[in-house]
Amino acid sequence: MYRRFLQFKLFLQTGLNGVMNSTNAITIQSIAREYIASKEYDLAEAEIKEAIGIAEATMHPSDRRYLVIKADLGNVLYETNRFDEAELIYKNILAMEKQTHGKDSAAQCELICNLAKTLIKQNKFDEANEILSGTLMEARLAEFGYTEGRIIQTRGWLNERNGDLPQAKRDYIRALHLFMDNGCDEECENECRSDLFRIDGLLPLCTTTQEVSSRSTALQDVQSSTVSVQ
Repeated sequence: MYRRFLQFKLFLQTGLNGVMNSTNAITIQSIAREYIASKEYDLAEAEIKEAIGIAEATMHPSDRRYLVIKADLGNVLYETNRFDEAELIYKNILAMEKQTHGKDSAAQCELICNLAKTLIKQNKFDEANEILSGTLMEARLAEFGYTEGRIIQTRGWLNERNGDLPQAKRDYIRALHLFMDNGCDEECENECRSDLFRIDGLLPLCTTTQEVSSRSTALQDVQSSTVSVQ
C-alpha cells in the first residue's frame, strides 16, 4: 500500500511534462527501499539505478542525498553477493565523503562498517582491520558511543570470520554495552544480542564470565544466555 502511495506521489511530482528533479530521485529511492525491505532486490536495483541517473543530472556529486542513494546500490550489491562491486561503490562514496565533509565519524560510520563487511566477505581481513582500527580511534576521540559500538561489533564479525571466536565474543559484549549506555534503538541491541547468541553456540566451553558485568537488570538475560559454564 505504501509503495503504491509513493508511485502515485512520483506521478504527481513528475507532472504532465515528465520533467524529473531531485525530489523525484528521493521518491524513487523510497520505492527502492520498499523493495529492499521485501528482499525484491532485482526490482530495488532497477529503481535505485533510475534514482542515481536522475540524481546525477540534478544534484551535485558531493550532495549527501546523492551519496546515500549510491550507498543503497552498494547495499543491494552486498545482499546479492556481488561483494567486489559493492566494495568499489563504498570506497568511491567514502572518498567523496571525506573530500567534501572531512572525517565525520558519526555520518560515515555505517558506510565504513558496510565497506568492512564486504572486505570480510572477500577474506580481505587485513584491509578490513586497518579500516576499522583507524575509525575506532576517531570515534573514541570524538566520544561517539554509538559509532564506537558499531565499529566494535563489525570488528567482532571480522574476528569471528577470521577464527578468533573468544575475541569476537568480547567485541559483541563491549558493543552491546555501548549501545545500551548510549540509548541506541532496540534494533541495534537486538542485532548484537543475536551475534552473542550465535557465538555462544560456537563456543560452548568459552569462559569469559569476568567480561560481562552485572551492571544492569537489562543485561541479565543476555548474561545468562551468553556466558557459558566452564
